[in-house]
Amino acid sequence: MNAITHDPDNKCYLIALEGDAVAKVYYEKKGNILDVISTRIPDELQGKGYGKEMMEAFLAEMKSSGKRFLQTNIKPR
Repeated sequence: MNAITHDPDNKCYLIALEGDAVAKVYYEKKGNILDVISTRIPDELQGKGYGKEMMEAFLAEMKSSGKRFLQTNIKPR
């Protein structure tokens, strides 16, 4: 499983990929729910299945922490 770090100052989760590369899941907090507003995979890693790895790590983190999330209108950054 990929290591995941919460960066509350930037309202995102960072997911370790290969080497020093990280994927990012950006959110807005709405009460007890995190509204996922954008995701980002480094350009050089796009098309290699890292989007799936990113979301699997994010979903596992949400489940283990008991947080709820909403995915709406995600736009690449």
